[in-house]
Amino acid sequence: SSFTINASNDVLMITSGDTVDFKVGASGAGAITIAENKFTIDTDTTGNTGGNITIEGDILGSDTGNPATNISADVVLDALAATVSVKGIGHTTGGSVNNEINDVTLTGGTVKVVGQINTTGHTSGGNDPGTVTVNGALQLQGDTTINTDDTGTVLDGDVSITGNIDGDGAGTADKLTITSGSGSIDINAHIGDADPLNDTFINASAGAGTIAINQVGKDNKTAGTAGKFEVGNSATTSISLDGDVYSFNGGDVLFEAASGGNSIVNTQGTGAVTDFITSGEDIEFKGGTLHVTATGVKIATAGGAVTVASIDGTEDETVEIDATGGAVSVGRIGGTNASGEGIHSVAITSSNATGITLSGNITTSD
Repeated sequence: SSFTINASNDVLMITSGDTVDFKVGASGAGAITIAENKFTIDTDTTGNTGGNITIEGDILGSDTGNPATNISADVVLDALAATVSVKGIGHTTGGSVNNEINDVTLTGGTVKVVGQINTTGHTSGGNDPGTVTVNGALQLQGDTTINTDDTGTVLDGDVSITGNIDGDGAGTADKLTITSGSGSIDINAHIGDADPLNDTFINASAGAGTIAINQVGKDNKTAGTAGKFEVGNSATTSISLDGDVYSFNGGDVLFEAASGGNSIVNTQGTGAVTDFITSGEDIEFKGGTLHVTATGVKIATAGGAVTVASIDGTEDETVEIDATGGAVSVGRIGGTNASGEGIHSVAITSSNATGITLSGNITTSD
């Protein structure tokens, strides 16, 4: 069965901790098509634990047929600490984009997603970008895409994920793609803390939006990936790396942001050296300067190549690069801090036949 909601006002479904299920029929059909008004399911009205929300079909919007007045609708699913399970939102599973969904807010102890979440901005009543907010842990049930890039407009939406991002532990690593255009992307917890992700692409092909990533992998430095990891592109305004551990396995790693400034920034404040670790894969910091603002960084690749456009610091930070048998290529290190502070010490190790390639000055703090 499919479900159509044509209310002329916002629609709110409320339970006091009871579950809400929209089931797919025997034919496989089961999409929920909503009108131009906000659609909310709230199962946490008692403020206790909430009830599970399960949507087995896609959530799609409807088109009025008049571009001048067409409004994309908001979707809010709030299960508090219970589980939210969804498939495509603003996109049919295995099919086409449905540019009729505006803001998407999913709240639960665990938010299970598979397929594509696609949002669209609208200009009725003022510019309203389509955002995606996940309040809770995000668990991929298969390859998943989040797309808030409203191509050709200024209505690109922000993406915020407050909890860890993991696969479902089913034995096959899941791919994650996030595309936000000029919208910001903020990942506030760990990527691959319980189950590593497969190929992960975050604004890897286009988009100027800022990107913040708290951590990749476990606190014990176990890898959070089982495939490629690519973040940013030559137009990305900045990448903020807020944590102590970025640990990878299974594919090369690329952080890329706009050149000409300190656009890749290590901002952790715990006092620990930030570790960037691969298991033999290459790692590259491309375009902008890797700016270290606390304690220092250590890049260790177990034989993978290391390429860094340039590195700078704020006050007496350390830089250690250990590629063992991997090649190392580094541009300028230090030297741009007018106060004379900045990078305090530099140690680079490589036994690769090509040696260590330095294409800029190394300047340490006084």
